[in-house]
Amino acid sequence: MHNLSTAAAAGFDTILPLIPVDGQLYPGGTDHDGSTIPATSIPPEARGKVPGSLIGNYWTGLPGWTDYQITPDEIARHDAMGANCGLRMGEHWVGVDLDSTDPDLAQVWVNTVLQHWPRAMIRVGLSPKSLIVFRVSGPPIPSRTIKFTREGQPNQLLEVLDKGKQAVLLGTHPATRAPYQWWYYSGIPAVPPERIVAPTADACVTVDQATLDGLVEALTVAAQQIGWTVGSSSTPGAPDARSSDLNEYKADPEVVAGVLALLPNNLDWDGWSRIGLAIKHELGPDGWPVFREFSSRWASSDPAKAYDEKVTARLWNGLRPNGAVGFGTIMKMARDAGVTLPADLEARRKADASARAAQRTIDQHMAIMPPAVPLVPVPAVTATTQPVRLEHTIDLVLNDAGVPVMSTANVHAYLNNQDCWRGVFGYNEMTGKIIVRSHIPGSRVKDLNRSLSDADVRHVLAWFQRHLFPKIPITDVRNAIYLAADDFPFDPLADYLNALVWDGIPRIGSWLTNYAGVEAGPYTSQVGRKWLIAAVARALRPGCKVDSALIMEGLQGVGKSTLLRSLCYDERWFGDNLPPFDSKDASAYLAGQWIIEMAELTALRRSDRESMRAFLTRQIDEFRKPYATETMEHPRRCVFAGTTNRDDYLTDVEGERRFWIVKCSGQSEIAGLVAVRDQLWAEAVAAYRANETWFLDPDIAEQARQVQVSRVEQDPWSEVLAPYLIRTQQRRCREVTRKVDETKLRSRDFGLRDQRAQSLVVKVARAEGRLDRFLRFHQTGPDRDARHRLAR
Repeated sequence: MHNLSTAAAAGFDTILPLIPVDGQLYPGGTDHDGSTIPATSIPPEARGKVPGSLIGNYWTGLPGWTDYQITPDEIARHDAMGANCGLRMGEHWVGVDLDSTDPDLAQVWVNTVLQHWPRAMIRVGLSPKSLIVFRVSGPPIPSRTIKFTREGQPNQLLEVLDKGKQAVLLGTHPATRAPYQWWYYSGIPAVPPERIVAPTADACVTVDQATLDGLVEALTVAAQQIGWTVGSSSTPGAPDARSSDLNEYKADPEVVAGVLALLPNNLDWDGWSRIGLAIKHELGPDGWPVFREFSSRWASSDPAKAYDEKVTARLWNGLRPNGAVGFGTIMKMARDAGVTLPADLEARRKADASARAAQRTIDQHMAIMPPAVPLVPVPAVTATTQPVRLEHTIDLVLNDAGVPVMSTANVHAYLNNQDCWRGVFGYNEMTGKIIVRSHIPGSRVKDLNRSLSDADVRHVLAWFQRHLFPKIPITDVRNAIYLAADDFPFDPLADYLNALVWDGIPRIGSWLTNYAGVEAGPYTSQVGRKWLIAAVARALRPGCKVDSALIMEGLQGVGKSTLLRSLCYDERWFGDNLPPFDSKDASAYLAGQWIIEMAELTALRRSDRESMRAFLTRQIDEFRKPYATETMEHPRRCVFAGTTNRDDYLTDVEGERRFWIVKCSGQSEIAGLVAVRDQLWAEAVAAYRANETWFLDPDIAEQARQVQVSRVEQDPWSEVLAPYLIRTQQRRCREVTRKVDETKLRSRDFGLRDQRAQSLVVKVARAEGRLDRFLRFHQTGPDRDARHRLAR
C-alpha cells in the first residue's frame, strides 16, 4: 500500500501517517518522545485512525501531530509499514463528515451536497457514512458538531472538521477491513458515480466560511424535512447557539464597553468570571482589552488580593462561553448595582437590541428549502459490524442491532468526543479531586474550577438519560466522569512554578529579614533560602527528602501566620488546621496543601514528640482519594512551618534538630511580600533547577543546633543536679542519685537501679553539655550497668 505517496502525488500538503489496522504497537506500553497517545491506550478498533510514529517496526502515538510536517523519506518509510493516510484539517483543508447510520438521512445529505456541487468527490468508509473534503479560501473555518435526534433512532451527527482534527484520506477501515472508497459524481443524472483511486487536491471544491455555512444550513433543513430534529450544535471556543436568545447576533462592542465602564468592580470570583464569559461571548478574542480594563478597577481592602494581570489573563484564556451568559447578564448586573445609563448610551443599546431581534425574526421566517431532486445512490459496502463513530479515534460499543449500548465506555466516549462535553472535567493532581472546568450542559451552576459534587453527577445523568440512554444507572455515569477527568490531568502548583521567570535580582536570602522582621545574618539568610528551595523541590519532585521545618517565634499578632499564608499564590495551598500527628486524618489533610502551619507550638509530651518526628520525616503518605476505594501511596509535596510566641517549647534538642528557628522581632510586611512573591518563588525555582541543595551547610547546621539548645524547656531538677555535675568529673551516678535522694527526693524511693532517676540524671547532664564526661567514668565497677542504661 502506498497511501501517503498517493496522497502526496495528488497534491495534499498536510498528510499524516496513521497507525495501520494490522500494525504492531510498541511493546511495554510506554510513551515515545512525549507522545500524547500511549500505546497502551490505543484500542484495536482505533487503529487506522490514530496518528502514529514508528519505533523500529512498532507503532506508537505521534507526538505533536497537529504541527507535523512529513518528509519524503518519512512518506516512503511509513508506506513500507502499511500506514493509513490522514489529512490534517485547518489552514488549507476543511472536512464535512456526514456521520449518519440511517440510510435515508445519509442519502438525503449526499443529495444535498450534490445540489451544491454536482461534481463532488465523496469518501465512504463504513456505509452509509461519508466525508467530503474542501479547500479553504480565507481564514480557517471553525469546527462544528450538530446532533440530530428522532424518537426510537440513534442520534446522528453532522461535523465540520477544522483545526485540531484530522480525517482518514486513504487506507483500510478498521471495521470493514476493506479500503476506504472515493466516488466521483460527474453531475450527469444518467451516469452513475465512478470509483476513483484517490481524490486530487485541485479537484476539491474551494469554500469560504459563508459558503460552508450555507451548506450546513441546507443539510440541517434537509434532515428536518424527513423528520429529524436538531439536538445540539456547538463550536469550540464559541457560544452554543441553542443556549442563548442572542445566538450569533452580537451586541455592539461600544455598547458593551460603555456599560462596563459604569459598572463598579467589587465582584467576587463568581461574578468576575460571569462578566468574563459575557464579554468573551459577545466580543470574542477582541474582548480581552475590555475585560482587562474592567478587571483593573477591582477594589479590594486586602493588600494580598491586589489586581494581578497574570491571574486575569489566566482566567480569560480558560473561559469557554456556552451562550448562557451574554450581554443580558452584564445589563442585569448593572441594574442590580443601581447603574443608570446616559441617554445616548441607553438609546444606542435599545437600537442595537431591536436590530438583533429583527434579524432573528427575518432568519426564522425566510429560510429557503432546497428543491427536491432524485436521490443519487451511494455505493454500499458490506460490513461485519456497524460502529457509530463519534470522532476519528474512538468507536462506541454496539449491540447486535448496531445500536450503542448504555455503558460506562460509551458515556466516556461521548464525554471525550462531543464538543459540548470535551474538557468539562479535569483531574487536579495536587488535590486528587475531580474538577469541573467548564459549564455542564443542562446545569444552571455557572462557577467553574470547583470540585465535582453529587449535584453535578445528577445533571450529567439527566443529560444522558434525556438524550441517549434513558435507563442508564448513575454508577455508569459517575465512573465515566472519573475516566474523562483522568484524561485531562493538570497540576496547578507545578504549572504556577514552571511559568515563573526570575528577573535575576537576589531576594530569597533576605526575605525573612525584609518581610518577617528577622535579624540579618548568615544563619537566618541560609535558613530562609533553603526552606523556600525545599518547598519548590517538594512541589516539582514530590516525595523528595525534606526533614526540616521553619519555626517563627514572635509576639502574638505580628502577622507570622498571615505571612506564611501570603507565600501561597492560591490560598487553598495553605493549611493551618493539621489534625494530630498520629491520627489517620493527618496524611489525608495534606492533599492539595503546599505550606502547612503548625500553629502555637507548645512543649510536647513524649508520645506527641515521637509522633511528630515520624510524621515530619515521612516522604510517602498513604490514604484514600475522595472518590477512590483503595488506599494508595502519595508522594508528599508539602513543607512545614511552625509559629509560637514562646521560647521554651522544645523538650529534647537531639530530637528537634529538624526545627530551623528564627525570631521575628517586628510586624510582618505582608504587602511587600505579596509584591515580590512571584519573584521569590521564581528565584527558588532557578536555584532548584541549578541543583542547589535544600539542606544547611555544616557550620550553619551547628548554629541551628545552638539555637535549638537555647529553646529546650528548663527541667526543674536542673538546679538540683547541675552543681553535682559541675563540681566534679569523678562523681558517679550512685553518688549523684544518693545526694538527690537525700536532698530533694527523700519522700520517694529512688535507688541506683531506678531507671527514672538515671534518666533524670542523663537529661540534666545532656542539657548541661556534660553527658560525655559524666559517662566516661562509669565503665567499670558497680556503675557499669547503670552506664549502659544511661548511654541508651
